[in-house]
Amino acid sequence: LNLLAVAEVKNLARRLGMRSVLEKPDLVEVQLVDPPLFDGRNILTVQSKYPGRISVLPSNPPILRIRKAGLKRSLLPWLKEIFGILEKG
Repeated sequence: LNLLAVAEVKNLARRLGMRSVLEKPDLVEVQLVDPPLFDGRNILTVQSKYPGRISVLPSNPPILRIRKAGLKRSLLPWLKEIFGILEKG
């Protein structure tokens, strides 16, 4: 089941134009293409749903940081949900 979840997250990431998804101890860093392949307003939707957990670093290319410290649910389904919001709003 984990392999399926990883595959789903990878497919979503590709559709959204994410160059890489890197898990670190307290966060997940997502390197985006510039400009991203999704509506930037969808980041605001994710930020409002998960206050204090989502930030964008204005680097080149942009980096989306997802803070997972203290997360009380499984990471892969949560990433799938976040990426789904980014895709559809």
